[in-house]
Amino acid sequence: MASEAAATIRASLIECLRGILSTSQEIRSAAEEQLKMLETTDEFGVYLTEFTVSPNSDLAGRQLASVLLKQYVEAHWCSRSEKFRQPVAPAQAKSVIREVLPRGLADSSSKVRNSVAYAVSKIASFDFPEDWPNLFEWLIAALNDANPDLVHGAMRVLHETCNELSEEQLGIVTPVLMPILYRVYVGQETYGLKTRARSVEILTTIVQSVEYFSLRTDHRTLLTPQLPQFVKDLAKGLAVPLGENSDIGLRKQIFRALGAIVQVFPKLVRQLFSEIIPPLWHVLTSSADVYVRDVVNGDGGNDDDVDSDGVLRTLPILRFRTLEIFTTCTEGRRLPLSRS
Repeated sequence: MASEAAATIRASLIECLRGILSTSQEIRSAAEEQLKMLETTDEFGVYLTEFTVSPNSDLAGRQLASVLLKQYVEAHWCSRSEKFRQPVAPAQAKSVIREVLPRGLADSSSKVRNSVAYAVSKIASFDFPEDWPNLFEWLIAALNDANPDLVHGAMRVLHETCNELSEEQLGIVTPVLMPILYRVYVGQETYGLKTRARSVEILTTIVQSVEYFSLRTDHRTLLTPQLPQFVKDLAKGLAVPLGENSDIGLRKQIFRALGAIVQVFPKLVRQLFSEIIPPLWHVLTSSADVYVRDVVNGDGGNDDDVDSDGVLRTLPILRFRTLEIFTTCTEGRRLPLSRS
């Protein structure tokens, strides 16, 4: 009987997904009402997860299921959620979802991967490390996988998760992540530009978190074993010509990271002064002609250069950050943390 009931709920869920995608307003409305009733069943989240990660199901339905799954996690995973509403997902259903959901990080659809990554990171904010102790081990193993989609998905989770780290989680995650982030950044033969840029973006988030929690505890020692070499290679990255191994998106993330590091680790930056300034000076002087052409004599350049992840990649911003960091390094002043 239980298996028959489960099959009925699964079939009803698939029918609802098809209905919501219908061009008929009447069919969509009926499907949405049916979905609200299914949402209160114990296995609703499990079936959504299984459908989302099923490569044999239609893509439009899986994309919709992945969005609904994000909403389900926000609403029913934990009573501490800002969007919580009854009922709370059962413990057994949560266990199954934690086991199955990461498979979606290797999906060939970036929309599915991004939705799955968000759901995984949201669950992690509630369950890591107590109820999901092996999550970061799994993510680190994924970064070593030959599948570029899985690597992208894992980096997306790390990025989303690091934005919501508690102070306790920061202390657990940072020593493990720092060597991985460095390896991804310098691994230009293995990782693509977007993945490398994401690793630098995560580094910036961690540095900013260290700054935020420093009012209570000094967490800077969590980064110091890896950070000096990381800073040196970030600076070197500014001298790499734009092309196969560097682009404006990566440079923007390097500037943001250096700006945050100058804020939190001014002593380290002064120690590495001679290695940081030459690449910065090179970027500043080499972009002078472009600045005059686009900003002084032109229309300000193209400020709408946005990649598929929504990352703004504009030369004026990079020139501004170059001047900020250069001024701070030469005058010893502290930078305000910038998220531009």
